Amino acid sequence: MIKLFRKIRYNLMSENKTSKYFKYAIGEIILVVIGILIALQINNWNALKKQESNNIFLSKRLLVETDKNIIELEKEIISIEKSINSLLTMLHLMGEDYHEVNPKLVDSLIYNILGTPTYYFNDAVLNEALSTGQVSSFENDSLKNIIYSIPTTMETVKFREQNIEHDTNTNLIPFLYNYISLRNVDNQFSNLNNLGKSQVKEIDNRQILSMLFWENEIDNLHYIYSILLKESYRKLDKDLKSLKILLEKQINRNHD
Repeated sequence: MIKLFRKIRYNLMSENKTSKYFKYAIGEIILVVIGILIALQINNWNALKKQESNNIFLSKRLLVETDKNIIELEKEIISIEKSINSLLTMLHLMGEDYHEVNPKLVDSLIYNILGTPTYYFNDAVLNEALSTGQVSSFENDSLKNIIYSIPTTMETVKFREQNIEHDTNTNLIPFLYNYISLRNVDNQFSNLNNLGKSQVKEIDNRQILSMLFWENEIDNLHYIYSILLKESYRKLDKDLKSLKILLEKQINRNHD
């Protein structure tokens, strides 16, 4: 093809057909420009298809990770609701007539509130998407916004979980060490076998129901547990479920 163009130009010049030569040269330039534009368009199209393919692959991985996070969070929500109910029941039992309360009930409530909420968030794919900047290539602004917001929400979750852990380790556990038999509690409700009852002395764990410190501690824990559930876990649960819907739409749209 190049040889043909050269031959045409040579013939036109040799025949002194200058005007025709210039017209031909202009036409050839136009063809070259058109060829370049077509090549650029093809390159852009290929780059776009590659980006779309990468986005779909990322969306699928994010969806798998999000599904796991939703399942784990729902388990943690059930656990924290159980703790809140135990704390509330304990508050209702407070008073001087604690001898009338079932001792096994008190021990079960103590056992339920000894643990601290800890939500294990899977964020490997999310961190990868954010650190590489690939999230910015998503067209859906709602999808991008919710992905960008989740790390901040998780910071709040962890901060409130740490507050509960600190209060439990600083106030709750040291108090219980002095006034109840944890061995008696574990003997009834833990998975450890053959612990037996306390051999130190006979102690009535119900006595803490008449102590102001215990009432204040349970009241405070009930408050910070409730804040964690309502303002953090619930918000994160809503965000994750919204993210799941948006990712599914993203995947399905590109499959249509």
